[in-house]
Amino acid sequence: QERRDFLVGVLRKAGLKPVNPEGSFFILCDVSDLGFETDLQCAIELITKWKVACIPTSPFYSEGSQTPPKMIRFAFCKSWETLKAAEAALANFSV
Repeated sequence: QERRDFLVGVLRKAGLKPVNPEGSFFILCDVSDLGFETDLQCAIELITKWKVACIPTSPFYSEGSQTPPKMIRFAFCKSWETLKAAEAALANFSV
């Protein structure tokens, strides 16, 4: 819970919209307002430019189903060193 709360705070400070999970090791963030065409584009930018790994959720939707939301997820079951590195990397996050 401590790691979850820490990462939720980091993501909020970065201007993302995290959903506080109650039974998962992942935090979902709505990225629909960030100007990316897809959640995959957002994830690629976070990984390549900001060096923060995340997972787009659209691949979890089957073809022909509803339009997937622009959501990405972050794992908080990481070491404190990794979480602090994400905090430092996202300190100046902007798109």
